[in-house]
Amino acid sequence: MVALCSKTYYCWGSKDKYSSKGTQQTRNKDILNKQAYKSCLDNSETISCQNSGFRFLDKAMKTYTQDKIGLNPIYVKGVVMDDGNHIYPLNI
Repeated sequence: MVALCSKTYYCWGSKDKYSSKGTQQTRNKDILNKQAYKSCLDNSETISCQNSGFRFLDKAMKTYTQDKIGLNPIYVKGVVMDDGNHIYPLNI
């Protein structure tokens, strides 16, 4: 399992399961794979994704596409140790 933060993870085994908060999984299925999650964790790479949808603006329906950061190696809810894999709580 690779867990970048609480709602961004990838589990593999008999059946793979993954989540990336804020991104559309079906649209970014080719980007969000095991190698991308491991690359983000090990190499501190930021991986971009794209969302799309419909929006009602000026009395008309319009489509939009939005670039988003899908996988981010930065973890702000704890202090990442020197090995890059373990954390300990913030000293607040």
